[in-house]
Amino acid sequence: MAERFQMNGMTPLGAEVCPDPRFTYMTPEEVQELAGRIMPGELHVEHVKRQFRNLAYGPLPEQQLDVYLPEAGDGPFPTVIYVHGGGWSVGTRASSAIDFAIDGINRGYAVVGVDYRLLPDGAFPENLFDVKGAIRWLRAHAAEYHLDPERFGMMGDSAGGHLTLMCAMTGDRPEYEGNYGSPEQSTRLQACIDLYGPSDMLADDEMYLESGKRRMSPPTRPSLYDVLFGSNVETCSISYPS
Repeated sequence: MAERFQMNGMTPLGAEVCPDPRFTYMTPEEVQELAGRIMPGELHVEHVKRQFRNLAYGPLPEQQLDVYLPEAGDGPFPTVIYVHGGGWSVGTRASSAIDFAIDGINRGYAVVGVDYRLLPDGAFPENLFDVKGAIRWLRAHAAEYHLDPERFGMMGDSAGGHLTLMCAMTGDRPEYEGNYGSPEQSTRLQACIDLYGPSDMLADDEMYLESGKRRMSPPTRPSLYDVLFGSNVETCSISYPS
């Protein structure tokens, strides 16, 4: 298994910063302001009449989720599972952009917020295994929480969008399942929404050059993607955790 680099926010500690003269970069103050808008602070859900918080879907402390239900009705409700962003290294189900997803309860949906292990403690595919475990747990407890197990959709932003895509594309594939949750349950999704989640780990340079937008910070070696995958992304040399 490749060495796990310690993280500081979304930058590997000890990584070499590699400014590239082709790009311009935000100031630290601008980065902080942007992060505050992307990752809002405390979640306010006092208006949700039916909610179940801090439900454990696995044995690890990070493996928890929250369920929010429409105010009326017994369901079973079609379910939106929200996976937070944060560069796979920061954020929680209660301090992310889930507030816009929770509006689904006003349209007859159950909404679920999921936590998963973050870097450096949980790289890929461990974070995927966590989210898959949450899907299985929710299906196993669907009747208890008025969920429709035949109508599970997932949405996520940024890193959560990446995990959403991975869940949608690898449902019930053994090598991507992990051992958490109820093994007899399926992880297949009926719908997914990826909100600006990365799908091409080598496209960053081209994207910024084409758009002319400033980057948040100079690239590093190893990159965040290398740390996430335990790999050299450019050569696609990947060493998955055992």
